Amino acid sequence: MIDQQAAKRLQIIYESFEGGQVDFAKFCDVSQPSISRMLAGTQPIPLEVIKIICLKLGYDPMWMITGTGPAKVKEQKSSLVTDLKNLQVEIKILNARISALENKSGEFSQLTR
Repeated sequence: MIDQQAAKRLQIIYESFEGGQVDFAKFCDVSQPSISRMLAGTQPIPLEVIKIICLKLGYDPMWMITGTGPAKVKEQKSSLVTDLKNLQVEIKILNARISALENKSGEFSQLTR
């Protein structure tokens, strides 16, 4: 199932990006047709794309995946802090995905009762 709200959040990020779809696709390390489908909400957003956007543009993974919390994280400096931030981003991505799967699992079990 594709999260249309996540596609809308990706659209917000894209609109603030300096460049067109080809540039944004290169930035996200995907093809232009793939980024177009993600923006349209017809293709899921891969975790790797979320990770790139969070690490390079400073967006919060929880916001990207679930829409909760602030859109951007406060910028921090220092290599150790950067390493910790990268690990925190990966943990948040995993936690947000687990939460989303648990919610969908709960919805599914209610439908099958």
